[in-house]
Amino acid sequence: MERDNRAIKVLLIEDNPGDALLVEEYLSEVFSNLELTQASTFGESGEYLQKDHDFDTVLLDVSLPDSEGLDLVEEILRLAGITPLIILTGRNDLDFSMQSLSKGVSDYLLKDELSSLLLYKSIVYSIERNTFSRELKKSEKNYKDLFDLSPQPMYVFDLDTLEILDVNRAAVDKYGYSKNEFLTKTIRGIRPPGEMPLLEKRIQELGGGRDEVDAGIFQHQKKCGDIIYVHITTTTINYKGHIARIVVADDVTEKLRYEKKLEDSLREKEVLLAEIHHRVKNNLAVVSGLMQIQAFDEKNREVERKLLDSVFRIRTMASIHELLYESRSFSQVNFSQMVQKLAKDISSSMEGEKDIGVNIFDDALQLNINQAIPCALMVNEVLTNVYKHAFNDKQSGSIKIEILTDGDEISVAVQDDGIGLEDNHTKNSSSLGMQLISILTQQLNGEFQYFGNQEGTRFCVTFVKRDVKGPANSLKINSNVN
Repeated sequence: MERDNRAIKVLLIEDNPGDALLVEEYLSEVFSNLELTQASTFGESGEYLQKDHDFDTVLLDVSLPDSEGLDLVEEILRLAGITPLIILTGRNDLDFSMQSLSKGVSDYLLKDELSSLLLYKSIVYSIERNTFSRELKKSEKNYKDLFDLSPQPMYVFDLDTLEILDVNRAAVDKYGYSKNEFLTKTIRGIRPPGEMPLLEKRIQELGGGRDEVDAGIFQHQKKCGDIIYVHITTTTINYKGHIARIVVADDVTEKLRYEKKLEDSLREKEVLLAEIHHRVKNNLAVVSGLMQIQAFDEKNREVERKLLDSVFRIRTMASIHELLYESRSFSQVNFSQMVQKLAKDISSSMEGEKDIGVNIFDDALQLNINQAIPCALMVNEVLTNVYKHAFNDKQSGSIKIEILTDGDEISVAVQDDGIGLEDNHTKNSSSLGMQLISILTQQLNGEFQYFGNQEGTRFCVTFVKRDVKGPANSLKINSNVN
């Protein structure tokens, strides 16, 4: 076979020169970079091993002038530490070989059966097994350190008996039990009585093969009797021959209390906001009623008209607050529903003896209140204008309202089949209605078109749907408006 090029250091403890020479020849046949040290007595080998030695393996004849047998094996194992020990002997003694191996010897070879290949395989296997064993022990130590030093309470329990097999320091500190007290309990011992049905259900699920990682939030009971809420994260592991579950128990008691406090506070604010919207709607209705009474008593027809126009504007804002109150949403309005209600209210108030049909074609649209109010006021102005001027010479007609969405772009159009733009009062661009439309369009950062002919008039406003912050409907109207 081709020789192994790895650098290897071997301590051979052998008092027979012939056997020592034969072993050296075997080793030289398989290792090209060999450093061999020989000791012929236990005392001499002890001097080598008590130093900071770096031997890769130790080869031992178990019959030396100053020691032999199991006593010799045990002493060499103690001195060699983690270095693998291979016995080379002429004793074909099964009991002795078994006892040696049980003490920690890596291999047991008979000199009569020895060969370079057998010796090579034994040494390489022992070295690799020793390396693996050291890595495993290092991994176990890292796990133990991670387990013990974790700031989160952790414990391990047997999946069959539910006995707690191990706990970390954080669990001892959190629950108040000592580690020994924990190890006398099952996981039932840290659950309050009221939690038992849920625990038994979880145990049955685990027994049925369900292996949850995030198990949820449960109640645990501390030694002092206090109940805490813990978020459980768990998984199945093999722990010292047990099929077990390792559990991380994160105390979320204060977090849940804080969330509950926030929920209660939010609920109170929702009730308060609902009451505010309700009262605003009622107050606007009172103001609207007073203005309507004032309008009916007014002798000047122009003043009466302006008062009634203002009544409709106030009712529009009251309707929005009513929708907010009913929906329990304090920032978003069902604008399609708003327009339907607005059209119905204006129709019932202004249609009179004429037969005017209203058709609404809409995409379901939710609008921020700061866009809904100016847009609804704009529709109110246009519809009021249509009822007052579009059908002066007609006994019937129709109005079509379209609410269309294209992504975030919104289009709201009102079209009638009345007498057209030429007979419409909108030629007077200084009217309050037109100035309001212009101001409201600016609030929406949109654009509007108002055009018509003998077949009717069409109004259309387009704007981009946005989440507008700040107070709603803060109109700034010029002081020179008529």
